[in-house]
Amino acid sequence: MIVVNAFVILLLYSFVNDGAAKRAPVVIVPGDMASPIDCKVTDQENCEKRTGWFRLWLRVEDVLRGRFSCISSNLRTLFNTKTNTSHSPHGVQTRVAGWGNTSVVEYLDPSHLAKLFHIGSDAAAMVQALVSWGYERDVSIRGAPYDFRYAMASQPEWIAKLRILIEDTWRLNNKTKVAIISHSMGGLFATWFLNQQSTSWKDKFVHCFVPLSTPWGGSIGSLWGITSGYNLGIPIIKSKDLRESQRTTETNYMMIPDPRFYGTNVTFIETLKQNFSLHPKDIESFFYTSGNDIGEKIYKKVSVENELPSPGIMMRHPMVKTYCFYGTGLSTAAKLIYERGFPDSQPKKVVYSDGDGTISRESLSGCRFWQKSININNDQRQKTENLGIHGVSHSGIFADSVFLNSLEDILLVRN
Repeated sequence: MIVVNAFVILLLYSFVNDGAAKRAPVVIVPGDMASPIDCKVTDQENCEKRTGWFRLWLRVEDVLRGRFSCISSNLRTLFNTKTNTSHSPHGVQTRVAGWGNTSVVEYLDPSHLAKLFHIGSDAAAMVQALVSWGYERDVSIRGAPYDFRYAMASQPEWIAKLRILIEDTWRLNNKTKVAIISHSMGGLFATWFLNQQSTSWKDKFVHCFVPLSTPWGGSIGSLWGITSGYNLGIPIIKSKDLRESQRTTETNYMMIPDPRFYGTNVTFIETLKQNFSLHPKDIESFFYTSGNDIGEKIYKKVSVENELPSPGIMMRHPMVKTYCFYGTGLSTAAKLIYERGFPDSQPKKVVYSDGDGTISRESLSGCRFWQKSININNDQRQKTENLGIHGVSHSGIFADSVFLNSLEDILLVRN
């Protein structure tokens, strides 16, 4: 009898705890080039002959058919020096597809070809884990894609839409606070968004912020892209086909490495005639020497409009509980060495350092600055955890067991 009573008490205790603890619904903010972009072409001289709206970024089938040069041409933006704004080429309209849907952050291209080449399915493993915990696609898992070509200040409509999406997700899930999970550059966008919201709004609607693999201190990949073109490690994409669009992309200039993380004297690019560090004079000379005058103008624009140090991207703490995860222990590009043909050829040699294979450890661990601030202010809204996981890659973080086990606990909302 005593054993039965103990069992009943334990069972009742479980029911009480289950009732007191529920999981926060999730809004996912994807990384750089991880949002789908549709396109409509009205210029008859355009290389693209399809009519109506079609998927510009990304259909792996188009890349395999040798159409990437045309894709890149229509993906590029033009910079108007008079208005200080970026825009699509004449006769090209674009829009971000799938707002609020889980599918667009789960699979950028849902085709079998994309899955075969493991392209654009980074978040799928995490979404599948969330579903196994009882989450529902498009209800308690929502996607917040954005136009990755433009910096945050250039697309205020995204800020307004994300606020509405979070409030809608809160209502759909019995007024449960929402967890914002971001990947890579999405962490910068999500931080920018949170810093635009009032404390009372965040206290009501946001459970926590979980940035994954975020380039807080910039990325050598951005410099690589605007110098000679960077194919993101995707072998079926030619780097030279990407450079034109990468040189006109605001976010690449936003992610030029931050000297506060590395120092102003560290050399990032070596050439036969000149080396380039993060010293302001070197940055200016880099744009000139690489034949990228418009790049310097875009760089100055995004630095001013997005309240970024010059150069740099570390932002104010978002004033919600923040859990930062990133990979370490993998060879990551740290310096590009060019010989003949700079800047049109690819680097002859790449010097590597520690990181997640894409972003350096110095940049990924930026949340350490936020950790220091809570020790000073003792404000629980500034609670920050900063966890590097050895051997985990930039996108592999989504499937990592250490991260997923931690996330399952982080998402619990205890009354």
